[in-house]
Amino acid sequence: MIADILAPSAVYISRLFTAPKKIELEQKIKETKAMAFENSKLIRKSDIEDRLAVPQRWMNLWRPLFENGKTEAVVRVFCSLGYGWEFRCAIRGIGQYDKPVLQAPEWQRFVKYTGLQEGDKLILQEVANHQRGMNYHIKVQRKGVDGFWADVQPPEHAAPTFYQFII
Repeated sequence: MIADILAPSAVYISRLFTAPKKIELEQKIKETKAMAFENSKLIRKSDIEDRLAVPQRWMNLWRPLFENGKTEAVVRVFCSLGYGWEFRCAIRGIGQYDKPVLQAPEWQRFVKYTGLQEGDKLILQEVANHQRGMNYHIKVQRKGVDGFWADVQPPEHAAPTFYQFII
C-alpha cells in the first residue's frame, strides 16, 4: 500500500480507478502541466529595463478588464509571499494586435523587489476566489546550476514599497 502511494501518479491512478475515470484523470494531469507551461514567460532584457511585454495568453485572461474600448486597466496579482501588486496593463487602441504591456513604475518596483533577471521565468496562475471572483498569482523562478527551476525569494533586506491590498 505504501508503495502505491509513493508510486508515480500514472501508476497510482491505474490501480485505483476504472478505465474511463483513469483516462479522465490522466487528461486533467496533462492539462494542468500544459497550463503551467502556457502561463509562463521567459524574461528578456527589455522586460527588466522598461516594461513587461505581456504574453497574449495572459491577455486572454484579462480581456474582461478592458470593457467598452478601454486601453488601460489595473491588474491585481499576488506574489508567492502573499503581497498584492497592482500593475497598469495597457493595450493599443488601434490595429489588429493588442501588444499588451505592464507599465512602469509598478512593474519596475516588482523587478527590483524580486531581483528579477534576464532568463528568469515568470508564472501566472489563475486561482478561483469564491468571494471576489478570480485572483491571479505570480511567481518568479530561476534555473539553477543543476538545470531545475526553483522559486526565487526576494533578498531579506528588500523592503516592500508597494501598495498591499486585502485578499
